Amino acid sequence: MSINKYIFSSLPLWYIIIALLKNTINFEYILVLNSSIHAIISSFFSVAYYTELITEDFYKNTLGISLTYFLYDSINLVKKKDYQLLLHHLVVSISLVPLISPFVEKNVQVKDYYLYIARFFLSEITTIFLNNSWILYNTKQTYTKLFRINTYILLFLTFIIRVCFITYLNYIIYMDNLINFLGLSIPLTLLNYYWFYKLSKKAIKLN
Repeated sequence: MSINKYIFSSLPLWYIIIALLKNTINFEYILVLNSSIHAIISSFFSVAYYTELITEDFYKNTLGISLTYFLYDSINLVKKKDYQLLLHHLVVSISLVPLISPFVEKNVQVKDYYLYIARFFLSEITTIFLNNSWILYNTKQTYTKLFRINTYILLFLTFIIRVCFITYLNYIIYMDNLINFLGLSIPLTLLNYYWFYKLSKKAIKLN
C-alpha cells in the first residue's frame, strides 16, 4: 500500500470512533480518547523506529495515522478556539508534508529526516498522562492520590522530554545547520516551555 493511500484510508478512523461512542459518552471525552490513542500509537512506533525495531518504510506508514489525526483534530480546535494547540498541530503537519508528496520526500535535504521526526514524537508520551489528568479533573478526582501521582509523573516527563530533550534536539539541528527544520522546531519548543510553566504552577498548588 502506498503512503498516500495509507493516509487517506486512516482518516476515517477518528470519525469511526466518534460514531461508535457519540451516544455513550460526552463528545469532549471522545476527543481526549482519540488524543490518547494517537499518543500511544505515535510514541510506540517512534520508540520502535528510534531503537531500530522497525524499518523506515514501516515507520513512514505509521506517520500517516499521525498526519490524519492532526488534520482531524485541527478542525475541532478551530471550533474550540484553542489557537495554541492549533499552532502545534499545524507545525507538526507541515513537518509531515513529505508523507503526502513523493517529490517533496525525494528532495528533502535533511539527513535522517525521519529519525528527527521520531525523536520529536517521543514527546507524545506526555500526552497520555496529560489526558489522564484531564479525565481525573473532570470526574472530580483532583484530591485523590492517583491524581497527584499522575500530575507529578506528567511534570517530570514534560521537563525531561519536552523541555530538556527537545532543547537538546534544537541544538543538534542548529549544529547540523538545518535552518529550515529549525524554523519548525523552535515554535514547538517555545510552546513546550510555556506548557511546562503552566503545569508547574498547577503542580505547586497541589502542595
